[in-house]
Amino acid sequence: MNTKKKESMSLKESKQSKYLVGIYIDQLEKDNNLASCLYSLANQTLPVDVVLFTKDLSTEDVSLVKQLAEKPFVSYTERDEQNQVVDKRIDSEKSVNYTIIETSEVMNLSKIFNTIFNLALENGYEAISIAEPEDGYSVKWFETADRYMIENTDIAIFTPIIRNLVNGAFSGVMNESPWVEGMSEEAGKFDLNLLQRFNCANPLGAVYRVESINEYAEKKDSTSKPMKESMKLSHYYEFFLRMIYDDVKIMTIPRMGFEIKTVNKDYFTDSSCKIPQNLAVIPEGKGGMSPDEARFWFELAKKEFFYDEDRSKVYELSA
Repeated sequence: MNTKKKESMSLKESKQSKYLVGIYIDQLEKDNNLASCLYSLANQTLPVDVVLFTKDLSTEDVSLVKQLAEKPFVSYTERDEQNQVVDKRIDSEKSVNYTIIETSEVMNLSKIFNTIFNLALENGYEAISIAEPEDGYSVKWFETADRYMIENTDIAIFTPIIRNLVNGAFSGVMNESPWVEGMSEEAGKFDLNLLQRFNCANPLGAVYRVESINEYAEKKDSTSKPMKESMKLSHYYEFFLRMIYDDVKIMTIPRMGFEIKTVNKDYFTDSSCKIPQNLAVIPEGKGGMSPDEARFWFELAKKEFFYDEDRSKVYELSA
């Protein structure tokens, strides 16, 4: 385990895998979801390294993150013999191979992705993945992805079938579109026509080959910037469109590899790719956005993917 300030970015001492998973934690919820997420990473059948970015957390909360990484668990409820609901937990026998990087920098999803990407580039990782604190991986996901990576050397991004939970209830699956008959030109692979019709690729849980993506990333300030940090809401949509336009191939592995948990909140931060349905009614001070601005960013993504550089377009209120 390593704990570092953001200026120190070397992970070589703790490196044990060719896969680096990144999670950004700007609020520590007390719902055990982070413990469950870390449990899924600690118990991967193909081990991974994990970097945890903690933003402005208290000393107590950082200590709790360390505790959860070293002793992750999953919790659940069941009824006992008296039909009473009781809380249960399963403790992991393994810990996460993790590094905590403490930062006060506000990061949107693009900045998070780029920071993890550059960490991987600097420290010799073959691929990265990103998750949000409340989500989780199938324990065989990286073993499965590794097998597909070896067998499909021309593919740069491997997305999992995602199980989507909304307020605890199953709401459907994601990333399945390329396998639906007639949706894509080649079964299992995203193409430009499909993505221009539907924003149907989710970045969470996917495995990204570092060298393949770096070839088409903008080089700025001595770093690589695969995602455009000026984009809001549709940053990852623009990224996927641009990658395919540059002939970077994206495939969905037909396996359930990731679980997303979405909970209705009265705020939104753009460090998350989960856009709340009530975004327009959330106050601007809590991350809300008007329908016009949300539409602007969606349409901008479909225009800007032709350009490799981030042209830093901004939304302007209509007169």
